[in-house]
Amino acid sequence: MHSIERAWAEVNLDNIIYNYTKIKQSVEPRGIFAVIKADAYGHGAVPVAKALIKAGADRFAIATAQEALQLRKHGIAQQILLLGMDSSKSVFDLVTNNIILTIGSIDDARKYAEVLKKHGLRARIHLKVDSGMGRLGFSVSNPSSALAEIVELANMTCFKIEGIYSHFAIADELEGEEYTKQQYAIFTEFVSKLKDKKVVLPLAHCANSAAVISKRYSWLDAVRPGIMLYGSNPCKHAFFDLRPAMSLRARIVQVKAIKKGETVSYGRQWTAPRDSIIAAASIGYADGLLRGLSGKMNMIVNGYTAPQVGRICMDMCMLDVTGIPNVQVGDAATIFGRDGDQVITADDVAEKGGTISYEILCAVGKRIPRFYDKCQQVEENSHLPSSRA
Repeated sequence: MHSIERAWAEVNLDNIIYNYTKIKQSVEPRGIFAVIKADAYGHGAVPVAKALIKAGADRFAIATAQEALQLRKHGIAQQILLLGMDSSKSVFDLVTNNIILTIGSIDDARKYAEVLKKHGLRARIHLKVDSGMGRLGFSVSNPSSALAEIVELANMTCFKIEGIYSHFAIADELEGEEYTKQQYAIFTEFVSKLKDKKVVLPLAHCANSAAVISKRYSWLDAVRPGIMLYGSNPCKHAFFDLRPAMSLRARIVQVKAIKKGETVSYGRQWTAPRDSIIAAASIGYADGLLRGLSGKMNMIVNGYTAPQVGRICMDMCMLDVTGIPNVQVGDAATIFGRDGDQVITADDVAEKGGTISYEILCAVGKRIPRFYDKCQQVEENSHLPSSRA
């Protein structure tokens, strides 16, 4: 089966464990919420969670009720924090599966309380504070109102407050240092005021990957690494020892010679500047290879870089392999990963596409099978496809 995959992703769980261990060593004794939302940023939430548990992870963070319940269905018993706000219709299933809820408004608190009281349940919760992201959370632009709302919530016996957190808007950019410090000060001052009002807050956290790497002052009681678990550093101005976990490859399904002046793909956007050899790789935008990358990126074939030419199609794309020796049908084209001495990272691809590695990794489609390194034995499909058919 592996030898005929049209495209596939290889996920090195050892590298994810390595990254987690480096983070743990750096932030100890603080806790870690390993963020595995969006199917572990495209790497596979269940196998990633199982690998991280082997490394000592005991807290996970996800974005949706569906993600949380999937982990429970697959036997993940560790703490799971739901970062997103969800419909009150999901509250019963979440609480009975011991999922920690996030509450970021008094309206949500009241709706959730109705469900909890109806069923005689008590929910574990973290409070979300909007310190300047402008997204979710109790707004501290009017701190007296937010304080009153949280005091009201704290007096509801159906809730057990276990933590409070916020999220940085610009921690990954050096120019954003002052704004990040401002957000941190707003958040910590607000937490202090809540404690003055006798609101018990066992855990405070606000450090995402960028802040783990470059904002040590913000670590507080726990941190929430996400993209860095998968080997990508969102901070160009700071180094952290990380190993990329995913490689993405596709089969070459045809190799043909074309004449100088002939065009390739839809729209005839690329014209051969010389007699050329064109290889068709079986991956396209339906697999998550962004169409906006057309003509902007390279892939690796047999240890050589080959420019992608013409528009990326739904199911395939074309490479100019002129000058690369012995390219054959069945060879692997590496979109990102290592082949011989050549390496392309998800960050490299993101830069070419004017986006971020998060999008590149999360975009890898569901019809791309993931194969996991054999040593972890967390999935049945633990072997990697061969490089040729």
